[in-house]
Amino acid sequence: MKFHEKSVDLLKLLFIIGLLFTFISLFLEWFFVEVRNESGQLLLESTHAILNGWDTIEYLESNLLNQYIPKITTISPMMSIIQVFLIAGSIIIALFRNPETVTNLETTKSNSYFFLTTIFMIIFMITVFPFTILFPNEFFFPGMVLENGDLSITIYQGIGIGYYFQCMGFILTFPYAFFCYKVATTFEQHSKIPNKSIQMQEVKESVNLDQLIAEEDAFMTTRKQEKGQEVVDDQIEIAYQQFQSQRKNSKRLKK
Repeated sequence: MKFHEKSVDLLKLLFIIGLLFTFISLFLEWFFVEVRNESGQLLLESTHAILNGWDTIEYLESNLLNQYIPKITTISPMMSIIQVFLIAGSIIIALFRNPETVTNLETTKSNSYFFLTTIFMIIFMITVFPFTILFPNEFFFPGMVLENGDLSITIYQGIGIGYYFQCMGFILTFPYAFFCYKVATTFEQHSKIPNKSIQMQEVKESVNLDQLIAEEDAFMTTRKQEKGQEVVDDQIEIAYQQFQSQRKNSKRLKK
């Protein structure tokens, strides 16, 4: 039991740490673009953070480099607000509510669903969000190196530490969120068992086994008595028929 409690506490601790990783990732760079010349000199640098959007620094002013400056600077602020709300709410629930001690089924389910919503939001930010921010800016190869021979420049498109923090947040938060969901579903299944027990008890009360056995014995006794009476009647009938047959034979002999 103590081992189980320690395991749950460990999952909760990792869950909170994962949420902190996720929150910090909003302020760090997720993607970056660097443009360098043949000698390796940095000509242009663009970094993207969730809350700040794209931040571009031009070390060499040139119209030829404008095509590498991201056109879409940020996403809707509502996305960031929603994720911050989910992170804060999940931390509060994890700190002040234990899913194994909550006796209210609806509370347990709502807590687990809130955690799952947070997980789905993290999954969205890891999988869907990069396409919405990279593709419109024609950054199709994050983590790869592209060369432009005409301009004698090299373009580096990379993934920043913020994205890795978000991935780490998912890895750390998923086990506890899934555990809380399993607790809620198990709690819901067990809550239906007393109702089934009551229904079974009602059936047992309505069907008295001793009474059924007594009625069956009485029925069998009656059947035996009826069969015995039928045997007696048959014997009387046979004796009567034999008497009639002997009487007829005696009359014939007298004649």
